[in-house]
Amino acid sequence: MIFSNFNTTINEYTFCIGYAMMIVNFIVLFFLGIYLDLIIPYAEGTALPFYFIFLPSFWCSEYTINNKIDTDNLVDESMLGIKNYEQIGEVLKVQEDSGECLKIRNIEKIYQNGKQALEKVSFNLYKNQIFSLLGHNGAGKTTLINILTGILAPTKGTATYSGIDFFKQMHIIRKLIGLCPQNNILFPSLTTREHLRIFSTFKGSENLKLPDKEIELLINDLNMSEYADTIVSNLSEGQKRCVSIALAYIGNSSIIILDEPTSGMDITARRCVWGMLKKYKSNKIIILTTHFMEEADCLGDRIAIMDEGNVKCLGSLFS
Repeated sequence: MIFSNFNTTINEYTFCIGYAMMIVNFIVLFFLGIYLDLIIPYAEGTALPFYFIFLPSFWCSEYTINNKIDTDNLVDESMLGIKNYEQIGEVLKVQEDSGECLKIRNIEKIYQNGKQALEKVSFNLYKNQIFSLLGHNGAGKTTLINILTGILAPTKGTATYSGIDFFKQMHIIRKLIGLCPQNNILFPSLTTREHLRIFSTFKGSENLKLPDKEIELLINDLNMSEYADTIVSNLSEGQKRCVSIALAYIGNSSIIILDEPTSGMDITARRCVWGMLKKYKSNKIIILTTHFMEEADCLGDRIAIMDEGNVKCLGSLFS
């Protein structure tokens, strides 16, 4: 076949028709694959309902959705069923009424083997605060984090922020979240600075000058200037944790989730991280899981203690 006989008819068939059908077949299968990938549940990740393309929330911009008030969840924390609970002040109640806080309501997680990892977990997370989630291994801290970030689907429950539903509008929530996972997920052949630059691109930073300033500031605050151009495979475990923490903050995320961020660090590096977290909590909702009571005391504006998938108590350090 050459272009001169591209449209030549042979037995009522032309190569042009076959070529067109191949293109149509590719387009149909491409979009069908994307659609099925979004609606078929996996062991990890959350699935959208099969009718999600007909939902206004899928097509509306995040700015339109952010302006909606979460009227279904305007419930005071005192009504959430936590026995040992400290009442909040009027400043935080304003955030509840305006929908600016992150509201977690009755989240449960039951695995296929029947094990219940979370049981009706409910509390609020407020701006300008670090929320310390304290508990032993198996208490349910990481399971809750995985649910909030879309890695796991909840069995029951809701989580909302500024009118955005975490489990129905995860594509919007992921633009707002910065995550430091429990295990370092890094590219072994990239340097510290390259990691921060590429993740700022993932977050949609269009102005290259602003990310560069933010990158240098984060590197300095974490005392990593000496290792800014070192590939991460040559860093210690504590230094890799610093890179993971910086990745959570890059891109000016509104919700910062830190799952045991200082594990593997010596006391000097840990205190450096503590200072950095306190410095950058303005206008952010920060949730931090930890095993260390000292860390929870030092950082937590409010502290919750979890055990066997339940929140046992919730309040400030001096409550």
